Amino acid sequence: FQQYLLVGGFPETATLKNISLCQRLLREDVVERVLKRDMTALFGVRNINELEKLFIYLCIHSGGIVALKTCADALGTSPTTVGNHLSLLEQANLIYRLPPAEVGGKKVLRARNKYYLIDAALRNAVLLRGEEILTNPEEMGIIAETTVHRHIHSFYYRDVPEIVYWRDPLSNKEVDIIVRSPKYIVPFEVKYRENPNLSASSGLVAFCRLERKVERAYWITKQDKDFGVTTFEGLKTHFLKIPAHILCYLLGQAERLLWAK
Repeated sequence: FQQYLLVGGFPETATLKNISLCQRLLREDVVERVLKRDMTALFGVRNINELEKLFIYLCIHSGGIVALKTCADALGTSPTTVGNHLSLLEQANLIYRLPPAEVGGKKVLRARNKYYLIDAALRNAVLLRGEEILTNPEEMGIIAETTVHRHIHSFYYRDVPEIVYWRDPLSNKEVDIIVRSPKYIVPFEVKYRENPNLSASSGLVAFCRLERKVERAYWITKQDKDFGVTTFEGLKTHFLKIPAHILCYLLGQAERLLWAK
């Protein structure tokens, strides 16, 4: 699974063992071909340097909430340019955009979107992150969350649901990924670290207290032992604790069977 987190599931690199070679191929394919050639031809992008800088910014902050002005100030450009380029990267299928969830019919003020790369392997390749990041908890958290999101998005894709995130403006409690359709609401919180504690004060539990229709919520962890079902007083929701590598495997197998029908 750690190898998979580093090089991803692209057909060109999935079977290669040399991580440096995998990452060089991805850089050539994405940065050289897609960003510098295809996006110029398809979308008429004039300032490739600004687009490339934004893509690198998103690599660093994959899974983060992007404020257009903050991002623009960091890159030395305008919020309008950042917004336009984000839209083009999404159309090119290089990033996913998650809007904030509306809970209980309440509109989100000053809504800011959250962005994930299409695959964590692109982040590693562009930022030249190799096996040394396997011992970096912060880096591995970003990579694991990005990978889990891709599997969730791919599995639920056929249902055409809305995929969002939630953050409480007062407490800053958050749920990373929420899959929402008229038939179901399924929240996922990724805690890829040692001994994460799912408690009654967790953001995942707080969200389920607001959205009473949630039957199952997922607490995604790192260790094999982090496996089980938890409930909390006053909630009908079942909280399923499952390691990231098992969830990704199960979603991948289920997706394969769905498309094979």
